[in-house]
Amino acid sequence: MDDLLIELQKVQPDTHHNGFRLNPNPFILKFCPRIDFDPTYEGLAKGMYLHLDHWKMLEADKDLEGVQGGKQLNYENVGR
Repeated sequence: MDDLLIELQKVQPDTHHNGFRLNPNPFILKFCPRIDFDPTYEGLAKGMYLHLDHWKMLEADKDLEGVQGGKQLNYENVGR
């Protein structure tokens, strides 16, 4: 994603009103809890969507450190 984002930044922005974007970074991550695979289930997997820029901020923050030193992502430590 980082490499593609660098390439996208080389493209001139669309100045027409239909080209307006709140953020020029189009990447969004979805973090889902572990689920048992059910091929007959037609619903969406539960999870939390984070913009790539937001994830990078969280990833560098100490608030996601788990008890064993890894990263722990949950609704309480993500904020907003």
